[in-house]
Amino acid sequence: WLTGQDIGAYGKDVGAKLTDLVRRVVEIPGEFRVRLGMMNPNWIREMLGEILDLYKNPKIYKFAHLPVQSGSDAVLEAMLRPYEVRDFVEIVKMLRNNIPHVTIATDLIVGFPTERDEDFNLSLELVRKTRPDIVNISKYAPRAGTSASRMKELPVSVVSERSKLLSNICAQISLESNLRMIGFEECVYVTARNSKGKSIGRTSNYKIVVLQDPSILGKRVLAKIIKAYPRFLEGTVP
Repeated sequence: WLTGQDIGAYGKDVGAKLTDLVRRVVEIPGEFRVRLGMMNPNWIREMLGEILDLYKNPKIYKFAHLPVQSGSDAVLEAMLRPYEVRDFVEIVKMLRNNIPHVTIATDLIVGFPTERDEDFNLSLELVRKTRPDIVNISKYAPRAGTSASRMKELPVSVVSERSKLLSNICAQISLESNLRMIGFEECVYVTARNSKGKSIGRTSNYKIVVLQDPSILGKRVLAKIIKAYPRFLEGTVP
């Protein structure tokens, strides 16, 4: 994993570039895959062409974590985010047009103090439009020292209702995305076991696959996807 609070900002302080680092990593001999961590839209926008080329490398998981936080530009401005909703939409479109079966993950904050009903509806509209495979939903919580911490918070009931509605929509989109994987056969890297002793692997687009055989931990196996759920896939090893 190449990970950090925002890997898109890697090297900004010393004149280095994330794309140069990734190229050096994938040139290392051996069989492995690299997962790129979270990148805010404003940084990935600056190097989108190079990022698209890197994602075509078989050693890179076809997985992009692009936190958008809200579907409303007014809320993003209040959050002091240095990008707009259209930046996220354009990046997702470019990734999907150039990288087959890419997994898009994003983050959304529900209940920011300035979030009106119309702002929340814009977040729902964005999710339905871009259909991210994974959405990490957080209820707003104030952080000491931020301007938002001095704002009046929304009623808990409103935030909970919005979070539940958004979660239901995102779960359905995730399920529909995973259902399209049924029948796929590909090499899966088995990296863990779950509490039931089953093996956990990752597809080339970083989706979780549960496999029955507990003896294949640490191996690369050919797996066929036979079932799909909102959060994971189930596969067999021929």
